[in-house]
Amino acid sequence: MLLPYYMMQFIEEYLKGVKIDSEDGIIDLGCGAGAMLFFFDKYGFGKVSGLEFSEKIALVGNKNIEKWGIDANIIIEDATKYDEYDEYNYFYLFDSFDDKIISQLLVHINNSMARKPRKVTVIYSLCRFKDLFLDDGYTLEKVYKKRFHKAELSVLVKGN
Repeated sequence: MLLPYYMMQFIEEYLKGVKIDSEDGIIDLGCGAGAMLFFFDKYGFGKVSGLEFSEKIALVGNKNIEKWGIDANIIIEDATKYDEYDEYNYFYLFDSFDDKIISQLLVHINNSMARKPRKVTVIYSLCRFKDLFLDDGYTLEKVYKKRFHKAELSVLVKGN
């Protein structure tokens, strides 16, 4: 599912306001065919990845990456099992997962932070389960809302 244009504007506004360099990595959890990887590639991240459960959709995404000529990759894996997050300090989530999957993701991200302490930033569109992050020790750095819409983009941070 593609994001509404105003959500893309919110993400762009946030990313333009932070210093991103080649040491930063971002992973789109539930990346689908990779549209957000194309978007994130232009911001100077050293590593741009997506995680996708469906092999069929990931293959489309990998063809898109090749067609777009961007330096990104898609990992085909179940989000409840994947735990190789040490190279990432930015995480993007569209509202793709239920609370059980989000809870498992938090375990994996926390394990990664224990192995490699760092500040982690979560950019979360639509935010149905934002409270799970807050209960896990994340703080709300920024909230973007469009007037007269329920949808929001939250930026949550944890770590040093």
